[in-house]
Amino acid sequence: VATGSPIFVCIGAVLSGGLFGDHCSPISETTILSSTGAGCDTFEHFQTQLPYALSNGVICMFGYLVAGLQPQPWIVVALVLVQIMAVLIYKKAG
Repeated sequence: VATGSPIFVCIGAVLSGGLFGDHCSPISETTILSSTGAGCDTFEHFQTQLPYALSNGVICMFGYLVAGLQPQPWIVVALVLVQIMAVLIYKKAG
């Protein structure tokens, strides 16, 4: 915010960074509770969600950098569409 970036982009970056860390940790409470509720091994659940979290994390990292440098609403919408397409392509390939 001190650099002039849009406040909503800053809030989104902080929240998505927290979620990214939560999904990329094999010992987070979300991973443990999800695997316990599904009746599967915690590490197997972690391994299945890690590729999705990493791919979204990379897309978001570049997206937030671009959105912070170019505060145009259409750029953020375009980056969200790219993220959705990447997840669908990854899901179809896997």
